[in-house]
Amino acid sequence: MNFFLTLHLVKDKYQLIPHNVDFPEGYAHFDLDNFSDDLVVATAIKAVQCARTIVVLIQARSEAPLGIVIKLLNALVKSPVELTVIFNGDHSQLEKMLPRLKAAKIIRNVDMENLHSVL
Repeated sequence: MNFFLTLHLVKDKYQLIPHNVDFPEGYAHFDLDNFSDDLVVATAIKAVQCARTIVVLIQARSEAPLGIVIKLLNALVKSPVELTVIFNGDHSQLEKMLPRLKAAKIIRNVDMENLHSVL
C-alpha cells in the first residue's frame, strides 16, 4: 500500500490549516491533527506499519503542541520504509525530530499546487 499522511499541527483544535491537495493516484490518504483522538492515531499507525511507500505532509503552526502526533512520529521513526517528508511551516520541536526520520527527501515549504512536481 502507498500511504499519503497529512499531519496538521495547530495551536487549538478549531484552527485547522486548509489545504487543497490533489493527492497522487494510487495512494491511500489519511488526515489528522495534534488534537485527534487515540483511535484515529492508532489507525494511522497501523497504516504506517503496512505501507510500502509513505509520503508525509506536515502543515505546522509555530509552537503548536505536538500532542498525540508524537505517537505517530515515533511510529514513523521506527518504520523501515523510506519516507518523503513535505514540511510546510515552522515548528522548533518538530525540526529537532526530522533528522530521526528515515527520509529519502525532506522538502520544505511547498506550494500545494505544485505538490505533484516534487513527488
